[in-house]
Amino acid sequence: MNISPSSSEDRPLLHAQKLAKSFNGTPALRDAELSVAAGEIVAVAGPSGSGKSTLLHCLAGILVPDDGFVRYGDREVSRLPDVARSKLRRNEFGFVFQFGGLVAELSIEENIALPLLLAHGGRRRAALHEANVWLERFALDGLARRRPGELSGGEAQRVAVARAMAHRPRVVFADEPTGALDSAAGDIVLTALTEAARTQGTSVVLITHDARVAARADRTVRVEDGRTREDDADMPGSADHRTVRK
Repeated sequence: MNISPSSSEDRPLLHAQKLAKSFNGTPALRDAELSVAAGEIVAVAGPSGSGKSTLLHCLAGILVPDDGFVRYGDREVSRLPDVARSKLRRNEFGFVFQFGGLVAELSIEENIALPLLLAHGGRRRAALHEANVWLERFALDGLARRRPGELSGGEAQRVAVARAMAHRPRVVFADEPTGALDSAAGDIVLTALTEAARTQGTSVVLITHDARVAARADRTVRVEDGRTREDDADMPGSADHRTVRK
Protein backbone atom coordinates (compact mmCIF):
# COMPACT_ATOMS: atom_id res chain seq x y z
CA MET A 1 0.00 0.00 0.00
CA ASN A 2 1.40 3.37 -1.01
CA ILE A 3 0.22 6.19 1.22
CA SER A 4 0.18 9.20 -1.07
CA PRO A 5 -0.75 12.88 -1.26
CA SER A 6 -4.40 13.74 -1.54
CA SER A 7 -4.29 14.73 -5.22
CA SER A 8 -3.01 12.59 -8.05
CA GLU A 9 -1.56 15.74 -9.58
CA ASP A 10 0.66 16.43 -6.57
CA ARG A 11 4.25 15.39 -7.01
CA PRO A 12 5.49 14.29 -3.60
CA LEU A 13 8.12 16.53 -2.07
CA LEU A 14 8.94 13.70 0.33
CA HIS A 15 8.48 10.04 -0.51
CA ALA A 16 9.35 6.94 1.48
CA GLN A 17 8.88 3.41 0.22
CA LYS A 18 9.23 -0.01 1.85
CA LEU A 19 11.11 1.32 4.86
CA ALA A 20 12.47 -1.26 7.26
CA LYS A 21 14.41 -0.51 10.43
CA SER A 22 15.38 -2.74 13.34
CA PHE A 23 17.09 -2.10 16.66
CA ASN A 24 19.02 -5.00 18.23
CA GLY A 25 17.10 -7.42 16.05
CA THR A 26 13.68 -6.00 16.94
CA PRO A 27 11.80 -4.53 13.95
CA ALA A 28 10.61 -0.94 14.38
CA LEU A 29 9.47 -0.41 10.78
CA ARG A 30 8.22 -3.02 8.30
CA ASP A 31 7.59 -1.92 4.70
CA ALA A 32 6.44 1.52 5.87
CA GLU A 33 5.46 3.95 3.10
CA LEU A 34 4.51 7.62 3.05
CA SER A 35 4.37 10.45 0.51
CA VAL A 36 3.95 14.12 1.39
CA ALA A 37 3.25 16.90 -1.09
CA ALA A 38 4.57 20.44 -0.82
CA GLY A 39 2.34 22.41 1.52
CA GLU A 40 0.64 19.30 2.89
CA ILE A 41 0.12 18.61 6.60
CA VAL A 42 0.21 14.92 7.50
CA ALA A 43 -0.55 13.69 11.00
CA VAL A 44 1.06 10.40 12.08
CA ALA A 45 -0.87 8.49 14.75
CA GLY A 46 -0.52 5.16 16.49
CA PRO A 47 0.08 3.55 19.86
CA SER A 48 3.31 3.96 21.80
CA GLY A 49 6.07 1.78 20.42
CA SER A 50 4.41 1.40 17.03
CA GLY A 51 7.29 2.99 15.09
CA LYS A 52 6.05 6.56 14.70
CA SER A 53 9.23 8.27 15.89
CA THR A 54 11.42 5.87 13.91
CA LEU A 55 9.44 6.71 10.79
CA LEU A 56 9.83 10.43 11.47
CA HIS A 57 13.58 10.09 12.02
CA CYS A 58 14.02 8.08 8.82
CA LEU A 59 12.04 10.64 6.81
CA ALA A 60 14.21 13.42 8.23
CA GLY A 61 17.50 11.65 7.55
CA ILE A 62 18.36 11.32 11.23
CA LEU A 63 18.23 7.54 10.89
CA VAL A 64 19.17 5.51 7.82
CA PRO A 65 16.70 2.69 7.09
CA ASP A 66 17.96 -0.88 6.83
CA ASP A 67 15.91 -1.30 3.66
CA GLY A 68 13.78 0.86 1.38
CA PHE A 69 14.45 4.50 0.59
CA VAL A 70 13.49 8.09 1.40
CA ARG A 71 13.47 10.61 -1.45
CA TYR A 72 13.31 14.37 -0.96
CA GLY A 73 12.79 16.17 -4.26
CA ASP A 74 15.30 14.52 -6.60
CA ARG A 75 17.63 13.41 -3.80
CA GLU A 76 17.59 10.00 -2.17
CA VAL A 77 18.13 11.02 1.43
CA SER A 78 18.78 7.50 2.66
CA ARG A 79 21.84 7.19 0.37
CA LEU A 80 23.42 10.55 1.13
CA PRO A 81 26.63 10.55 3.20
CA ASP A 82 26.40 11.80 6.78
CA VAL A 83 27.73 15.28 5.96
CA ALA A 84 25.22 15.77 3.13
CA ARG A 85 22.32 14.61 5.28
CA SER A 86 23.40 16.97 8.06
CA LYS A 87 23.52 19.87 5.61
CA LEU A 88 20.06 18.98 4.28
CA ARG A 89 18.61 18.89 7.80
CA ARG A 90 20.27 22.18 8.70
CA ASN A 91 19.21 24.08 5.58
CA GLU A 92 15.84 22.70 4.52
CA PHE A 93 14.26 20.87 7.46
CA GLY A 94 12.90 22.06 10.79
CA PHE A 95 12.50 19.87 13.86
CA VAL A 96 10.33 19.91 16.95
CA PHE A 97 11.38 17.12 19.28
CA GLN A 98 9.11 15.69 21.95
CA PHE A 99 11.09 17.24 24.81
CA GLY A 100 12.01 20.50 23.09
CA GLY A 101 15.75 19.98 22.75
CA LEU A 102 16.64 23.60 23.45
CA VAL A 103 20.26 24.56 24.11
CA ALA A 104 20.41 25.26 27.85
CA GLU A 105 23.40 27.62 27.60
CA LEU A 106 21.73 29.95 25.09
CA SER A 107 19.04 32.54 25.70
CA ILE A 108 15.60 32.02 24.19
CA GLU A 109 16.24 34.48 21.35
CA GLU A 110 19.60 32.83 20.66
CA ASN A 111 17.95 29.41 20.49
CA ILE A 112 15.51 30.64 17.86
CA ALA A 113 18.22 32.53 15.95
CA LEU A 114 20.53 29.49 15.85
CA PRO A 115 19.07 27.79 12.73
CA LEU A 116 19.04 31.13 10.90
CA LEU A 117 22.76 31.51 11.54
CA LEU A 118 23.55 27.90 10.69
CA ALA A 119 21.36 27.57 7.61
CA HIS A 120 21.91 30.92 5.92
CA GLY A 121 25.04 32.30 7.52
CA GLY A 122 23.10 35.39 8.48
CA ARG A 123 24.30 38.23 10.64
CA ARG A 124 23.71 37.89 14.35
CA ARG A 125 21.78 41.16 14.72
CA ALA A 126 19.38 40.30 11.88
CA ALA A 127 18.92 36.76 13.19
CA LEU A 128 18.11 38.02 16.69
CA HIS A 129 15.62 40.50 15.26
CA GLU A 130 13.89 37.71 13.35
CA ALA A 131 13.90 35.58 16.50
CA ASN A 132 12.04 38.29 18.38
CA VAL A 133 9.45 38.49 15.59
CA TRP A 134 8.78 34.79 16.15
CA LEU A 135 8.69 35.25 19.92
CA GLU A 136 5.94 37.81 19.51
CA ARG A 137 4.06 35.58 17.10
CA PHE A 138 4.07 32.78 19.67
CA ALA A 139 3.02 35.11 22.52
CA LEU A 140 6.46 34.82 24.14
CA ASP A 141 7.62 38.42 23.86
CA GLY A 142 9.38 39.51 27.02
CA LEU A 143 11.18 36.17 27.42
CA ALA A 144 13.97 36.79 24.91
CA ARG A 145 16.85 36.98 27.42
CA ARG A 146 15.77 34.09 29.62
CA ARG A 147 17.34 30.65 29.54
CA PRO A 148 15.34 27.48 28.78
CA GLY A 149 15.53 26.41 32.43
CA GLU A 150 13.54 29.50 33.42
CA LEU A 151 10.55 28.61 31.23
CA SER A 152 7.51 26.47 31.86
CA GLY A 153 7.16 23.30 29.81
CA GLY A 154 4.56 24.92 27.57
CA GLU A 155 6.71 28.01 26.98
CA ALA A 156 9.74 25.87 26.13
CA GLN A 157 7.72 23.85 23.63
CA ARG A 158 6.51 27.01 21.88
CA VAL A 159 10.10 28.21 21.68
CA ALA A 160 11.06 24.86 20.13
CA VAL A 161 8.36 25.25 17.46
CA ALA A 162 9.42 28.84 16.75
CA ARG A 163 13.03 27.69 16.38
CA ALA A 164 11.98 24.96 13.95
CA MET A 165 10.15 27.46 11.74
CA ALA A 166 12.37 30.54 11.95
CA HIS A 167 14.51 29.73 8.90
CA ARG A 168 11.39 28.86 6.83
CA PRO A 169 12.24 25.23 6.11
CA ARG A 170 10.70 23.24 3.28
CA VAL A 171 9.62 20.50 5.70
CA VAL A 172 8.86 20.64 9.44
CA PHE A 173 9.01 17.38 11.39
CA ALA A 174 7.25 17.58 14.74
CA ASP A 175 6.97 14.95 17.48
CA GLU A 176 3.93 15.81 19.63
CA PRO A 177 4.30 19.59 19.08
CA THR A 178 1.30 20.42 21.28
CA GLY A 179 1.73 17.67 23.87
CA ALA A 180 2.88 20.05 26.63
CA LEU A 181 0.56 22.93 25.73
CA ASP A 182 -2.83 24.08 26.93
CA SER A 183 -5.53 24.58 24.30
CA ALA A 184 -4.79 28.29 23.74
CA ALA A 185 -1.04 27.81 23.28
CA GLY A 186 -1.65 24.72 21.18
CA ASP A 187 -3.90 26.70 18.87
CA ILE A 188 -1.15 29.32 18.39
CA VAL A 189 1.29 26.57 17.35
CA LEU A 190 -1.17 24.82 15.04
CA THR A 191 -2.16 28.09 13.40
CA ALA A 192 1.50 28.94 12.73
CA LEU A 193 2.12 25.50 11.22
CA THR A 194 -1.01 25.73 9.10
CA GLU A 195 -0.15 29.22 7.86
CA ALA A 196 3.35 28.05 6.90
CA ALA A 197 1.85 25.19 4.91
CA ARG A 198 -0.77 27.32 3.16
CA THR A 199 1.25 30.48 2.47
CA GLN A 200 4.84 29.22 2.16
CA GLY A 201 4.27 25.70 0.85
CA THR A 202 5.93 24.18 3.92
CA SER A 203 5.21 20.49 4.35
CA VAL A 204 4.46 19.39 7.92
CA VAL A 205 4.76 15.85 9.26
CA LEU A 206 3.65 15.64 12.88
CA ILE A 207 3.17 12.86 15.38
CA THR A 208 0.13 13.29 17.57
CA HIS A 209 -2.24 11.41 19.85
CA ASP A 210 -4.72 14.31 19.86
CA ALA A 211 -7.72 14.06 17.53
CA ARG A 212 -8.05 17.87 17.59
CA VAL A 213 -4.54 18.21 16.20
CA ALA A 214 -5.13 15.55 13.56
CA ALA A 215 -8.29 17.38 12.51
CA ARG A 216 -6.12 20.31 11.38
CA ALA A 217 -4.09 18.03 9.09
CA ASP A 218 -4.88 17.21 5.48
CA ARG A 219 -4.46 13.50 6.12
CA THR A 220 -3.83 11.15 8.99
CA VAL A 221 -1.59 8.11 8.61
CA ARG A 222 -1.58 5.42 11.25
CA VAL A 223 1.44 3.32 12.23
CA GLU A 224 0.83 -0.08 13.77
CA ASP A 225 3.54 -2.68 14.35
CA GLY A 226 5.87 -0.70 12.11
CA ARG A 227 3.47 -0.62 9.16
CA THR A 228 1.64 2.40 7.76
CA ARG A 229 -1.93 2.78 6.60
CA GLU A 230 -4.36 5.59 5.98
CA ASP A 231 -6.40 6.13 9.15
CA ASP A 232 -10.11 5.94 8.48
CA ALA A 233 -11.57 5.75 11.96
CA ASP A 234 -9.47 6.66 14.97
CA MET A 235 -8.71 10.29 14.16
CA PRO A 236 -11.85 12.09 13.00
CA GLY A 237 -11.66 15.33 11.09
CA SER A 238 -9.41 14.61 8.16
CA ALA A 239 -11.32 11.90 6.33
CA ASP A 240 -12.26 14.21 3.46
CA HIS A 241 -8.58 14.56 2.53
CA ARG A 242 -7.57 10.92 2.56
CA THR A 243 -6.75 8.85 -0.50
CA VAL A 244 -5.19 5.41 -0.48
CA ARG A 245 -3.51 4.13 -3.61
CA LYS A 246 -2.75 0.49 -4.11
